[in-house]
Amino acid sequence: MTEFREIALGHGMPRDAIDYWVSLARPCLSLDGDGDGPVMGYFGGRPALPAAVAWPAGHAHLALFSVCSREDLAARRFETVELVSDFLG
Repeated sequence: MTEFREIALGHGMPRDAIDYWVSLARPCLSLDGDGDGPVMGYFGGRPALPAAVAWPAGHAHLALFSVCSREDLAARRFETVELVSDFLG
């Protein structure tokens, strides 16, 4: 974030605006389908649910869509990364 701060200051951005934008920054993990490492997650589809758990339904009893899922066992390699809980169900 130091580089961002320096560039923003160089362009005349006020410090309080820089602090605001820096406060919104979050760590990011990217998924790549071409890698040979462990599967970290999936985009779309139906995530694996325990046998006793039914697929959830939403408005008008229509099945909900899955945007993405992550594999917790594979993700443990990145325990030092603080994930934003607001976006994880």
